[in-house]
Amino acid sequence: MMNYKNRIVESLIQDIFKVFKICCITGPRQSGKSTLINHLFKSNWKYYSFDDRELLLRAKDDPALFIKAFHSNIAIDEAQKAPDLFDEIKKLVDEGFPHKIILSGSANFLLMKAITESLAGRTGILHVLPFSAAEAYERHSNNLIEKMITTATPENLFSVLCNAQKNSMDDEQLLNFILFGAFPKVHELTEPAHKW
Repeated sequence: MMNYKNRIVESLIQDIFKVFKICCITGPRQSGKSTLINHLFKSNWKYYSFDDRELLLRAKDDPALFIKAFHSNIAIDEAQKAPDLFDEIKKLVDEGFPHKIILSGSANFLLMKAITESLAGRTGILHVLPFSAAEAYERHSNNLIEKMITTATPENLFSVLCNAQKNSMDDEQLLNFILFGAFPKVHELTEPAHKW
């Protein structure tokens, strides 16, 4: 199992919870959404994954009963698999549910449709993408925005961006990032041949 790599979006989740009771985390499959949630919210949270067929069937059979079991902060992974649950979550939040809720899923269209229909105005949305180069190689001290503001001009912007990205890793890491991409699972593999 891979060591957890800090994600740039971590602080954004906390910012969302300053405004909303619900944080919806979307993104492509295998981009690290579940790992991020499990890492950040290990304690004081109840985690449900609708990849668990039995749990999904219970949520679909009686969404109201399923929701009544919530007495703490909750995270529901693959939430789009139980769309009727969104109306119940809306009721729960509108009735003053004192805890936080994370909804995550990979099927962006289905999840976003459910949010806009049931949870509009009640949720902050965060899109998690595969690793940035800085995340993949744990080089978070490289402040690209600061470099752009202090050194970039319209004429040299591309060069500043390329150099900032290159300076965040050595040549071998840059080559690996270009060849194998940014998905977290690929970075777990140790043999280059396995990455293809």
